[in-house]
Amino acid sequence: MIVAGRFASFNGLTHHGICRLNANGSVDQNFGVGSGLNNAAFALALQADGRVIVGGQFSQIDLAQRFNLGRLNSDGSVDLSFDPGNGPNG
Repeated sequence: MIVAGRFASFNGLTHHGICRLNANGSVDQNFGVGSGLNNAAFALALQADGRVIVGGQFSQIDLAQRFNLGRLNSDGSVDLSFDPGNGPNG
């Protein structure tokens, strides 16, 4: 399960805006989004290949410039091959 929103920590662990949970509800420390989102995520879409589309109100994902729309690899790292430019406005 992937959780997203406007938060700076989950269960006492630093996770900015997004984290993945294990089946038992604990935070999956192998899902590494680095510094996370610099604001809130409002929508997620899981792709068949395990990558995650993230939409929200942010301008960075793990310090990579992504305006309100980005994609994560299955391990949580930013997919640098997906760059929607200025993204949606708002």
